[in-house]
Amino acid sequence: MSTILKLHESYTRMNNTTMIKRKEIDYTIIWKNLNGIASKEEGNDLKEWLNSSRKNRKFYKSLQENYFNEGVEISAKEMKTAWRNIEKKTQGRIIKFRWVQYAAAILIPFIAFFAVLKYSNTDEISTDQSMLIQPGQSKALLTLHDGSVIEINKSDTLLNVLASSTNIAIDSTGVRYSNSQIKSSGEVRYNTLETQRGEEFSLALADGTHIWLNAETKIRYPEVFNKGYRELSLVHGEVFLDVSHDEERAFYVNTDQNRIKVLGTQFNVRAYPDELSKAITLLEGSVALQGSAENVMLKPDEQAVIDQKSGEVKINKVDANIYAAWTRGKFVFKDVQLSKILSDLERWYNIDVFYQNPSLKSKHFSLYINRYRSVNDLLEVLEATNKVKFEIHEDNIIVKGVY
Repeated sequence: MSTILKLHESYTRMNNTTMIKRKEIDYTIIWKNLNGIASKEEGNDLKEWLNSSRKNRKFYKSLQENYFNEGVEISAKEMKTAWRNIEKKTQGRIIKFRWVQYAAAILIPFIAFFAVLKYSNTDEISTDQSMLIQPGQSKALLTLHDGSVIEINKSDTLLNVLASSTNIAIDSTGVRYSNSQIKSSGEVRYNTLETQRGEEFSLALADGTHIWLNAETKIRYPEVFNKGYRELSLVHGEVFLDVSHDEERAFYVNTDQNRIKVLGTQFNVRAYPDELSKAITLLEGSVALQGSAENVMLKPDEQAVIDQKSGEVKINKVDANIYAAWTRGKFVFKDVQLSKILSDLERWYNIDVFYQNPSLKSKHFSLYINRYRSVNDLLEVLEATNKVKFEIHEDNIIVKGVY
């Protein structure tokens, strides 16, 4: 194999084959730990939360550093806001000693977070260019059949895989496979392409099929398809496929639960392991969803939603262009829960989102905006609805209600 490229002999990456769902935590537990009064069980919950994410540890360290800072002042308005939350929790009831304990447990965590955010001068969405959280970029990790790993960034290069009669052209815009004139050895050689948080990439296979990978996505595919059929596996993540028509060779996309059969079509597959369901959305052509109790045929502007646990399939009528908008550089959400919107932003901007109140997750929003703008711009659009507010602390986003 000849190559004009620096190959990384070894490449260590956490969660290369398994994605871990980030654990959430009740912030009262954080406050109790800061004050040394947490129970053993609460201490274990905190350890599990800290171990689940580097950014959780970074956020907690910042709280520790600023929690007892005497230079931090809490305004009367912020105190009133916190007390109003207490009143809502207790529904106006005053229960002597237990009331005092409960009030402290609810109020102090608010004050702690106000203190950290104010101390960092990030209590409002910043317009300072140096503090903007920038969007993801075209980047991926390509693993060849022999285990060689190529980190694809912005350098233009060409990799020649002569043994399998395939040329692989690689640059910052994508990976493109094409057949050479050399006779194939007949051995099926599989490659994998993977993006992390804050990354996207595209792929053009030798048969003319184009594939777009969203953030946190991994696929496995052969360098050259055999004569009988074409096939690739979506290990996890989200892909959009524009499959080249070939009447003699059907195209299959495999997930851990289903097999999608197409002859030539455009469709989107979303299969993140930390979400409750998978979704296959058809733009053009037709696809057959196999692996469920019965085969399901999709028509354009139909979406198959598959329950991750039960495997139950539900067919919805949708505007399919909304689900492919990310391939055109757009975020498009129509009456979608805030938690779903911010989950996509977490992946694309490589940020972590924390909710002051879990009920905020269920608020619905619509959004249409360029996904290559800073996350600050997107959050300002959401804030303009006067239903929610955001505070930015480095690469952590605090979601707050509007009172």
